[in-house]
Amino acid sequence: MYRTIGGLRGIVPVMVRYILFEDQNSADLLPLVLWRSVFELNGGRICQMDRIARRLGQHPSGLWAREWIAKVAAHRCQLPVNQPVDGQCVLVNGRWSAWRNLDIHAAPS
Repeated sequence: MYRTIGGLRGIVPVMVRYILFEDQNSADLLPLVLWRSVFELNGGRICQMDRIARRLGQHPSGLWAREWIAKVAAHRCQLPVNQPVDGQCVLVNGRWSAWRNLDIHAAPS
């Protein structure tokens, strides 16, 4: 039931799905994110969403973006945006630098 995914070390449950989200610090990336979401930014040849998907080994099942850019992000990314979450999912910050390894440890007991 547990395995290592996309270079992540430690005990990582097999992710059924994950959702990329923008946090309040995305405003620090203005004016780059004025007309696009943070996960649409290019850093080299591929966008941030594709870099995260490659790192995690699967594409996101949805996105959370600023309300006024949600329709544009849904059209560009071809994913549901700002939809209610039902069931279990993992929330991944769209600003995550997927170049570095991420150590995930079990929660302290």
